[in-house]
Amino acid sequence: METFQAILAKKLSDALAQARLPIAGELTPATDPRFGDYQTNAALVLGKQRDEKPRVLAEQIVALFNAGDVREPPVVAGAGFINFALCPGAVAEKTMEVLRDER
Repeated sequence: METFQAILAKKLSDALAQARLPIAGELTPATDPRFGDYQTNAALVLGKQRDEKPRVLAEQIVALFNAGDVREPPVVAGAGFINFALCPGAVAEKTMEVLRDER
């Protein structure tokens, strides 16, 4: 059973590939609920590596991010963090999946 973090990491990897950017930074649980459920510093790391503005990179990544039915659209915050908030329907569906699992 795939975790939300793994699903988001795959979608982030896909968006980075579409933008022709390498995988960078970390996708971690948000440090503050105001920032959603997960966050990444990928654009900040890439900005430093490429000597580009992280916020511009973050906006490019977000534009290519396919949220699907897992989450709300990602949000660029501050200098270039990308915040992810899970949609309630996806959380409810995953909860039911866990409850149905006989393991």
